[in-house]
Amino acid sequence: IASSPAVLMNEVGIFKDGKFTPFENKGKPQSKALLELKMFRDVASYYLSVINNRPVGLETFTETELVAEMAYQRPFHEIIQNMMLATDKILALGWGERSNPVLVKLLSLNDDLFIDYFYMILFRSYSLQRDFLERQIDSLERNPLGLKFLYADDRIFSRDSLLIAGNQWFSEIFSKTRDHPAAEPLFTSIDGEDYVFAGMRSQNLGYFYLYAFYPLARIDAQITEEKRFMLSAGIITVILLIGLALVFSSSFVLPLTALQAGAIAIRKRDFSYRLAELADDEFGEMARIFNKSMADFEELSLAGIVQARLLPQQEISDSRFELFGRSIPMTELGGDYFDYFKADSSSYVIMAGDVAGHGVGASLIMAMAKAGVMRCHDCLNDPAVVLTRLHQIIHETRSKVQRKVMTFQYLYYNADSGAGVYANAGACSPILVDCLKNETQEITLQAPVLGGFKKSKFSNLDLNLASGQALVFYTDGIIETLNPAGREIGYEGFKQLLLECYDPDAKRYYDKIYARYLAWLGNNQPQDDLTLIILVRR
Repeated sequence: IASSPAVLMNEVGIFKDGKFTPFENKGKPQSKALLELKMFRDVASYYLSVINNRPVGLETFTETELVAEMAYQRPFHEIIQNMMLATDKILALGWGERSNPVLVKLLSLNDDLFIDYFYMILFRSYSLQRDFLERQIDSLERNPLGLKFLYADDRIFSRDSLLIAGNQWFSEIFSKTRDHPAAEPLFTSIDGEDYVFAGMRSQNLGYFYLYAFYPLARIDAQITEEKRFMLSAGIITVILLIGLALVFSSSFVLPLTALQAGAIAIRKRDFSYRLAELADDEFGEMARIFNKSMADFEELSLAGIVQARLLPQQEISDSRFELFGRSIPMTELGGDYFDYFKADSSSYVIMAGDVAGHGVGASLIMAMAKAGVMRCHDCLNDPAVVLTRLHQIIHETRSKVQRKVMTFQYLYYNADSGAGVYANAGACSPILVDCLKNETQEITLQAPVLGGFKKSKFSNLDLNLASGQALVFYTDGIIETLNPAGREIGYEGFKQLLLECYDPDAKRYYDKIYARYLAWLGNNQPQDDLTLIILVRR
């Protein structure tokens, strides 16, 4: 409380005639309390002078403004404006590092046109919120839904101020709490009864987390009631359908039976199945649409089989090296492609690509790439030339309808020496894994994608594999894989995974990586095709 005379009071003590008299020891140093009171006196006196239309000296104003802005960390005019806004109402205001609900009252003892006292209450937010919850929790639990409520701060929970760390049941609940309700339902037991619950940090009671527990028994009862209703409705529906079937069996039941058989064929992926010709009505039109769709599905299935046969089916292994690769498409027709084959007695070709998009268009680009490589038998040992020819093929086939491009990488590898010649066309940089040094290295070689620009140029890079080292080719599907928390594996995470999963057997190496990939993916669906090729020198 402050007045225009030099009289000031707060919860610590009173300042009058230049002397500070504490009420009792409140735990705050007397010097700090006195400093706060003096500062508050100057601000309050200035505020009363403004309200009472009394002049304030420039020196006094400047000193008050400087001290207030340093203490409250905001412009002086904003401090005065906030006091005006909080007059006769409770308003949340920030004071320096603190934020408190504030109430300002202006008191006039003798003359209504002259304000004698400035009265300001700063409520402790935590205590205010806690007291509110303690008063409301009983009335909250008296609800027709049977909900139970709890509240907690970062240390204790419930009115009984139980320590979270000392209560295993609530510690598990608290560990699952976020600022927003969980996407999936959460369950617990209270006094032998099962509950589903939700918890989140309150928006208006920011110091506390609020929890609501709903008994599963009530949900089961509601489900049972719904089952009874649905069963009754189903029985009535069946009776009506039987009645209609007796009247329209020839034009209604038989077409439905045929369509049901078609649905079963789809579920069994028997795309060769066709419906017989039905009447010239809505069912007949549905049958014709079904047959046309099944023909498309059959073509798509065959295309998937053809695409799978474009990829190598076996690993290559001898005393010099291990080579294994696999591609898992996200859809029936994926956009990833890889291949490896023997070029001569000691040399092998390894390549991997990723067509932008999926479906038939991507599958055709893959087939073109494989055919293009097969026609490069005269330059298999020069990856840059091979990529140049593939680029010309893909670029020349582009049109307004087909604008797909393809990333590609190519390695010509000598199994005797471990040396290789490598070229890249916008693909992910392969990673060299050294298990002995426990380190990885990206083989970086920048170049444009195939089919992107007319005058693209590609270059070669010489590399060498030491005994025990592995070279891993991959597409970006594994890098961009999201776990249930929405976090990607990322390039650094993938490198660490390669070190942890290393195995001199390329097939086992792949299996370990794939198992970790599935564990990271969790219940999520894959966002892209997954392709890995692993070359390990013995």
